[in-house]
Amino acid sequence: MPEFELYNHADDPLNHMEVAAGHPDIVERLTKELAGRLRYAEARKLPTDEDAADGLSPEELERLRSLGYIR
Repeated sequence: MPEFELYNHADDPLNHMEVAAGHPDIVERLTKELAGRLRYAEARKLPTDEDAADGLSPEELERLRSLGYIR
């Protein structure tokens, strides 16, 4: 289980007092939100060069390499 830190910027703008232990409801809500954002980002990850090159001719691959689109 990852550990999160939570700060009250209004009362502690320099983040000296970590308050996650006193607000488990907020930590739980933010944990779920972060997990959702991670799933969203992973679902939109670009394919690897190998996956992107699958099905391309050698000429197409060379052209994409010369343009810097794949390595």
